[in-house]
Amino acid sequence: MENEIGQTPEKKSKKMLWVIVGIIILLLLGWLIARGTGFLGRQAAEKAIEEASGGKADVNLGNDGSTEVKTDEGTVSTANKLPDNWPSDVPAYPNAKIELSGSSNANENRDEGIAVIFITDDSAQKTADYFKQELKNQQWTIETTADVGGSQVLSAKKDDREFGLSAMTAEGQTRITVAITKKK
Repeated sequence: MENEIGQTPEKKSKKMLWVIVGIIILLLLGWLIARGTGFLGRQAAEKAIEEASGGKADVNLGNDGSTEVKTDEGTVSTANKLPDNWPSDVPAYPNAKIELSGSSNANENRDEGIAVIFITDDSAQKTADYFKQELKNQQWTIETTADVGGSQVLSAKKDDREFGLSAMTAEGQTRITVAITKKK
């Protein structure tokens, strides 16, 4: 069965998975640069990113320990703030630290995406329950919830946007990864 733009549900799911994987890779790259700036230096980091992406990169190191990497593909930040384009109908998890945040621009091969990794002392179940309720309050449609070995997974949809959450607890802390994509 195909949808109105000729994609099977399997192709759409794979595309969504690749968008989320791409955002996570950008976030991890930003995190590695932030942790390795003493070794790489700003110019070396920019050169490595430019060689990997084939485009221009700008690495900004803040005095507060934050790092921001801007490319034609988007922006990754290790600052403890939400991306500037974070939607108002998606809550941040209360009393959580933002470990990483980032966004990617849409192009002919990719939808627009933003992601944040929150860290909290609350359980994975409690965090997933919070997002599930808050998203429902904002008229998101919950599509999937799952407990996978104690890790919580949640997906939702609203208009042309898709929401994905993974929450995993280890060593007393829960890491919540939230990704939101906006279809072209």
